[in-house]
Amino acid sequence: MPASPAPNERIADLVSILGEADARELAQLFLASLNPLRLELSSGDRVRASRAAHSLKSSSQQMGLARMAGRMAQLEQRLLQIDGVVTDADLDAVASELSDAEATLRPFAGPGQPAGS
Repeated sequence: MPASPAPNERIADLVSILGEADARELAQLFLASLNPLRLELSSGDRVRASRAAHSLKSSSQQMGLARMAGRMAQLEQRLLQIDGVVTDADLDAVASELSDAEATLRPFAGPGQPAGS
């Protein structure tokens, strides 16, 4: 069964620029990065969490996930402060955002893993 069409305008733009196969591979790479980055956010290390928030912000923007990118931008800004921390409420909200991202992108990306992984 073929994968679904692009789930948003940003992904459609990627398809038109890169081609469908490469856009799907980018979506697969993004999805594969979610759990490791979630673990970094929950590590208790402010620097690691800040890097993970930055990475999720940037990659979410590329995937057309504006709400998730916005949440990560806010978290990143807080973590740049010397007393910035990731709270349990943050982790719950991130878990919800990651679940939404998975639901949005998985049908497009398909069940496969990106080449070379």
